[in-house]
Amino acid sequence: MFEEAWRWYRDVLGSPRFVCAPMVRQSELPFRLLTKSLGCDLAYSPMLYASELVAAATAEPGSDVSYRFFDSSPADRPLIVQLCGNDPATLALAVRLVQHRCDGIDLNLGCPQRCARIGGFGAFLLEETDVIVALVRAMVTASSVPITCKIRLLPTMADTIALAQAIEDAGCAMLTVHGRMREQRHHEGACNWNAIAAVRRAITIPMIANGGIRSRIETAACLDATGCQAVMAASALLEHPGIFSPIPLSIYDVALRYLQIARESPTTLYPTAARDHLLTMFRAKYRAQDMDLFSVLGHHDVLLPDQLEACVGHLALRHGDDVLTKFGSTLPSLRAIRYNKLTAHAMGDHDEDDDDDGGFGLGWMDGEVSV
Repeated sequence: MFEEAWRWYRDVLGSPRFVCAPMVRQSELPFRLLTKSLGCDLAYSPMLYASELVAAATAEPGSDVSYRFFDSSPADRPLIVQLCGNDPATLALAVRLVQHRCDGIDLNLGCPQRCARIGGFGAFLLEETDVIVALVRAMVTASSVPITCKIRLLPTMADTIALAQAIEDAGCAMLTVHGRMREQRHHEGACNWNAIAAVRRAITIPMIANGGIRSRIETAACLDATGCQAVMAASALLEHPGIFSPIPLSIYDVALRYLQIARESPTTLYPTAARDHLLTMFRAKYRAQDMDLFSVLGHHDVLLPDQLEACVGHLALRHGDDVLTKFGSTLPSLRAIRYNKLTAHAMGDHDEDDDDDGGFGLGWMDGEVSV
């Protein structure tokens, strides 16, 4: 069994070293393709609810409901799809619904958020070893691709190691360990690499270290300290998707590359993803005097790549950064961006009844800007 896990890790996954974590509504196809173009070797889908997959399949027997839940492409492979749930039969059914479109399926045992507490999944199953073993076994039995798991630390190392060994014995092919406990849901405290290393020494299957990685240089230190095969990043990749790139990259260049990938990708299942990604990428550049620009960037109608690229151009201009956007020497006004009148850079011609402007008024939106 262990030999098969290592063969899959090498031959199918390609011995990944840099991994993009599963992130709810944020590790969608264009973002996965972006991170892979910038140094990531492997990426996970957003977390999918097993119960929702099964309900969709029940409502439409015979249809491939997986397309409603995640996009993919040849360049997206290898891909691991993450599921969450707490019922063996439901997870087994969900596995059968997605296994033909991925290279592995992950069981979420690490989510510490409120949705996991209410739903009784993720990190809120960590003390239930018997339940977890039943879940993993059911998934392994049902699946034609390897099953992996992602956990957090338990209060004691003995319990953490015992859980990891039980998961391995149940048939898990690869384990990711986040070096914090469930209570550290906001990343309080340093990631415990020593604890990750202790788990690594106690199991045989490939293992990924997760938590606190913010650069390619830190990756080498983490792998050396933990003995793991790879590192997984989430928050740091959202802030700068190029952290694993072998060459330094401007956040503007990264953002424009992401928007181009988004244009070329199938219609996204997560329509707000591009906007949310840009808000996170440029959070560090926010200033009080930029409230007008960020209110447009964060508006519920500003979702299209061209609108978002125009916002990037405005931000670069305000910060004195040399960035060339598709709009050349003249950027559309903030009003034109807000109402998606980019072709003609129109200033009027909008729904006069739509006064959802965040309370700022619309006067500051007028006027094209020369770059």
